[in-house]
Amino acid sequence: QAGRLRVVSEPSKGASAGLGGQRCRPWCTASFQALVMLARKVFLPIDYPQSVTPNYLAFVRAMSMQMLFSHISRVLATQAMLLAVGVGAKEALPMAAVTAWVLKDGLGQLMAIAFGTLINTRFDSDPKRFRFQAAMASKIADVLSVFTLGRPEYFLLLSTLGSAFARVSASAAQSCRAKVYETFACQENLGDVL
Repeated sequence: QAGRLRVVSEPSKGASAGLGGQRCRPWCTASFQALVMLARKVFLPIDYPQSVTPNYLAFVRAMSMQMLFSHISRVLATQAMLLAVGVGAKEALPMAAVTAWVLKDGLGQLMAIAFGTLINTRFDSDPKRFRFQAAMASKIADVLSVFTLGRPEYFLLLSTLGSAFARVSASAAQSCRAKVYETFACQENLGDVL
């Protein structure tokens, strides 16, 4: 029909299309393949995928995303606590800020030790549940830390509770880690899977 425009794509000759439709030379493809092989060697167990269960890669992807967002959350929570304690303010007393920070860490560590003493024999019995609870405790820690910005007069209480939840979370996650990863090892390769 007259007046209609037809777009016809022409197949590329000799080189494969790269990012953005640009041609990729053979060295580019070889470099990418070498990079993929290096990443597999560094991040995956030896003899992957035969050395692990089929759901290992999905689990690692999910855990990587959880760790990334946990670190981002922790950075934002720490920034909120620093602002709440007065770091950056001209009238803030540096010694008072340091004392409050040391107190919150020390009291938080004591609370985590008490928790670990009460629960220590239960981690192996249900590692998935305790791993999930560790992730929830981490989020509670971040929320409590962010609340210090809105209520700086309760800094010591909120930051101590946040520190305790963060340390309990880290302790529980580490205590469950080997048991969870043990389920993915197929060839007595727990050390490699970890």
